[in-house]
Amino acid sequence: SVTVTVTTTAPASTRAGVYAHCAGLGHPPVSDPPPTLATMTWPGTVCDPVDDSDLPEVTAEVEVTNEADFAVTATHPAAPVNPGDTTTIPVGITNVGPSDASTPVTVRSTLPAGVTFVSGSSPWNCTATGQDVECTWVPAPLGAVNEGPPAALFPVGATAPQLVLEVATAKPATVGFYDVTVTASSATPDSTPAGDSATARI
Repeated sequence: SVTVTVTTTAPASTRAGVYAHCAGLGHPPVSDPPPTLATMTWPGTVCDPVDDSDLPEVTAEVEVTNEADFAVTATHPAAPVNPGDTTTIPVGITNVGPSDASTPVTVRSTLPAGVTFVSGSSPWNCTATGQDVECTWVPAPLGAVNEGPPAALFPVGATAPQLVLEVATAKPATVGFYDVTVTASSATPDSTPAGDSATARI
């Protein structure tokens, strides 16, 4: 008998799911480890990595999970804002991995009393309900991913287009500071959410 260990690295773009690892044995000398030809197949496809059907094949299943950690920044100029004036808060989002993130990427913020939403920059799509603001962004599809359908992913190491939130202060308003916190997320899990939020002080 021969024990074969099949090692396959899943690309960052691999979607979560159960995959079949396949290996076909060649005909090496008995004293040498047998070479393998390994593939990763999309769930539901046929696992047949070798052309010679006479060669023995082995199949094992592995579950792939995705995780994407976001690094979020939010800034505001140091200059004070007069009551009733508008001002902008640039928001930056980077996917630090280890997986590509599914989209849309969503940024949410509950504005403090005394601050109202005016607009969000393109290509983000922003809406507001009362003090709750939600902005979404979907990149162009990257094409087929691991034999699956075309997907719009937020790749590891990529930075989303800057989101510029325009807000207005109330008039009259209490002189002081307003803290605006933004939080970014996607459907891809993140076990380290501490960096998903950032606060800008007006």
